[in-house]
Amino acid sequence: SLGRQGRDFFASLLALDPGTIDLFAPPEEETLLQRIQGDILQLNDGTLETGRRMRAGDDSLQFHSCHSPMREVEVLRDQLLDLFQRHPRLQPEDILVMTPDMDLYAPYIEAVFAAESMEKRIPFGLADRNLTAESPLAGSFLGLLESIDSRYEVGLLLSLLEVPAIQRRFGIGEGDLPLITRWVKESGIRWGRDGGTRGALGLPETDQNSWQAGLDRLLLGFALPAGDDRLFRGVLSQDQVEGSDAALLGALHSYARALFSLKTQLAGRCTLSRWGEKLAGVIDRFFAPREEEESQLQLLRDLIASMQEQAALAGFNGEVSLDLIRSRMASQLDTTGGEKGFLGGGVTFCALTPMRSLPFQVICLIGMNDGAFPRDQRPPGFDLMADNFRPGDRPRRADDRYLFLETLLSARSNLYISYTGRDSRDNAPLPPSVLVSELLDYVESAFVAVDGGTLVGQFPRQHPLQAFNPDYFRPGDALFSYSTVRAKAARALLEPSLPVPNLVPERLPEPEDEWRRLDLDQLVSFFANPTRYLLRQRLGILLELAEEEPESREPFGLEYFESNRLGQRLVEAALSGRPAGEILQLERAAGSLPHGVAGERLFVGIQEQAEPFAQEIRAMNVEAGEPLDVAFQASGLRLSGRLPRVGSQGITGYCVERLPATLLTGLWVRHLALNVAAPEGILAQTRWLDADGMIHLPAVPEAADLLAGLLALYWQGLSTPLHLFPKSSREYVTCRRQGKSQDQSLARAWGRWNGGFQDYPEFGNAYYRLAFPQGDVLDSEFERLSEQFFEPLLSALEGD
Repeated sequence: SLGRQGRDFFASLLALDPGTIDLFAPPEEETLLQRIQGDILQLNDGTLETGRRMRAGDDSLQFHSCHSPMREVEVLRDQLLDLFQRHPRLQPEDILVMTPDMDLYAPYIEAVFAAESMEKRIPFGLADRNLTAESPLAGSFLGLLESIDSRYEVGLLLSLLEVPAIQRRFGIGEGDLPLITRWVKESGIRWGRDGGTRGALGLPETDQNSWQAGLDRLLLGFALPAGDDRLFRGVLSQDQVEGSDAALLGALHSYARALFSLKTQLAGRCTLSRWGEKLAGVIDRFFAPREEEESQLQLLRDLIASMQEQAALAGFNGEVSLDLIRSRMASQLDTTGGEKGFLGGGVTFCALTPMRSLPFQVICLIGMNDGAFPRDQRPPGFDLMADNFRPGDRPRRADDRYLFLETLLSARSNLYISYTGRDSRDNAPLPPSVLVSELLDYVESAFVAVDGGTLVGQFPRQHPLQAFNPDYFRPGDALFSYSTVRAKAARALLEPSLPVPNLVPERLPEPEDEWRRLDLDQLVSFFANPTRYLLRQRLGILLELAEEEPESREPFGLEYFESNRLGQRLVEAALSGRPAGEILQLERAAGSLPHGVAGERLFVGIQEQAEPFAQEIRAMNVEAGEPLDVAFQASGLRLSGRLPRVGSQGITGYCVERLPATLLTGLWVRHLALNVAAPEGILAQTRWLDADGMIHLPAVPEAADLLAGLLALYWQGLSTPLHLFPKSSREYVTCRRQGKSQDQSLARAWGRWNGGFQDYPEFGNAYYRLAFPQGDVLDSEFERLSEQFFEPLLSALEGD
C-alpha cells in the first residue's frame, strides 16, 4: 500500500490540469490519401458510408505489383520522374523511400539510380545499411564465429578463404583459390572435420568425404610417387601437388587446422574480459589487413571494448556463452552507422524503422512483401523473456503495425507502396504484406471509382516482367517509362527480327602450309566434331563449361560418367585378377561411393555387370600388341601418328557403356589408318566390345581412297564449318540404308538434331549453336557429307 506521501503525490498529479494542445487537424484537401488520414483522425469507419467517390486523376495513394526487387526499383524511378514532371515544385529532398530489407534493396537502388546510362539523374542518399554488407572483414569475422556450430561444409570454408585479408594471413595468393578449389573437389571433400563431426550429429563415424580424409590424401600424394594406386594406412594418395605447390598445400592445411581449432578455443562460458582476449586473438590469427582495411578490424575491436565497458558499468562479472557474444555483435553491426546518409540531400533511402517516418511530401514503401513486414523476428535461444511474455513487454509485430500507421499519417501528399506480387519464374501471384492487404481492402470497400463503379481490380497496378515491354511505350497506356534505351529495345521487339547469320558465313582463306601436316589423333578429334575443331584450333574460340562448385553433400549415387569409370575399372580388375574388394576399399578411400550399405549395394550391382563383360573379353584372346606407326599422304596432306596397341588380330578394345557416335567416328578413322599401315602378319580388322555387343570392322580394300577423302574433308573443314554431325548423320544414313525415303530419313535426323523427350539434342552443343544459330543445317550438303562418311562405315558393319 502507498504511504501518505505517495497518496498526496498522485492526488496532486490528478488535480493538475495543464490544458491540452491539439496538434492534429483534419486534412485540407480531399484526396484519397487525405480522406483516409481523416478517417483515422476522426475514428470514422468509411466502409459504413456509401457513394464516397475518388477524384479523377487522384494518384495520392499508389500500389504497384512487380516481379522482383530490381523491377520494383526500376518502376519507382519512373514514377518519381512522373511526379517531378507533374509537380514542378516537388524537390528530391521532399521524398522518403523506406524498405523493410535495406541490405537486399541497396544494390538495386545503386544500380538503377546511379547508372551512368540514365538520361535523367535523380540525386539520392542511402542510410541504414548493414555494416556486415559494407565490410567484408566484419562479415567474415562473424562467419568464423558461426562456423563453430556448422558442419564445416566445403562451400563455407572456401567462401571465407575468398577474403583477401584471410588469404594474406595464411600466405595464399590472389590467384591460388581456383587451384585450391580443384584440389578440394578432386580429393572428395564434402563436409565435416572428421568422423567426430558426423558422430556428434548422430551419424556413423566415418572419415569418408571429410576434410581430414581429403587433406590426408593430398599430403600423402605429395610424399609418395605419382600414380601409386594403393592404400597407405587406409589413405589413398591424391597426386595433385608437385613442386612449389607444396607451400600452397601447407597454407591450406594451416588454414583448416586454425579454423577447426576455434571450436576448442571458444568453447564454454567466460567473462566478458576473457572473451575480449579470445576474440582479439581470433582477429590476429585470421586477418592480415592492408592499411585501408584497418578501420574494419578496428570497428570489431571497438565493439568488443564497448561490450566490456557496458558490463563494467553494470557491475556484471558473470560468465556468458559464445551465442550471446555472437548475437550481441551481430545486432551491433546491424545498427551501427545507421544515421549515415539520412537526410543527406536528394531522395532519402532508408530502412523501415521507428523514428524514420518524419513528415515528407512523398513517402514510398518498397519491398512490402508477405513475411517481410511485419517482421517475424525469432529471439535467440538464451532469451528467456521471449518464453515468458508479460504485459508491458515489447511486441515487435505490434510495433511494426504502429510503424505502418505512422508512415501512412506522415505522407503529406503521396503514399507509394510496391511489393513483389508475381513470381519471376512462373508468374504465379504472390501476396503482399498483410498490412498492405488490409489497406487495399479498406480502400476498395470505402470508396468507389469516379463513374461509381467498384475499385476492385484497379489496385494494385500490375507491371510486366521486363522493363522494355512495349506496353510501357504505347500512348495512353497506364504504364509508362522515361528510358529511351528501353524504348529502343521495345521498338526492336515489335520490328521484324532479322535472322542471325552463321558465325562463318563465307569461306575462310586456306590455312598455312603447316596445317597440311597433322597427327592421327588430330584427325580423330576433327571428325568427332568438325565444327568444334575449326572454332577451337583455327579460330581460337573456347566454349568450355564453367567448372562446377564443389558439392557440400556426400554422394548418394553415381552419375553416368562415374558409373562408366567404375565399370571400366572393375573390368580391368577382373581381367588382371585383382580382387573386387580391393577396388571397393580404394573407391571408399577416394570418397566416390555413397556411405554405408548403399555404397556397397551400388558397387556390387556394377560388379555383377562387369564380370560377364570381362568373360567375353577373355574369350576374345586379346593380345597385348605393339605400337604401329602410321604414315600416309594424299592431296598434299601428310598424316602421321601411332596406333598404340595392335596385335596379330588387329585392333582390339572395349568400353563398358554403348559406344556413342562421336567415338565410333574415331574408331573408323583408326581402322582406316590400320588398313593403310598394317604389315604382313597383322589382320587389318578392328574388334570392339561395348554394352550392345561386338563391333567388328573387317578389312577395307579401298581404305586408301576413303582415308584420302577424309583428309580432303579435313582440309575443307578448316575453312568452313562442315554440315557433318555424328549422331544426326548416322541416323540419316542408317534410315536410308533401311529403305526409308529421303523425307523420312531427314525427319529421323531432325529428331536426333533437336532431341526428344529422353534424348539430348545434338544441337545443344555450344559450338553448333554458335556456328549455326538458326540450326537449319540438315540440307543437301548434310546429306552428301553424311553419306560420304557413314555409308562405307555402316556398309563395313553390316557386311560383317
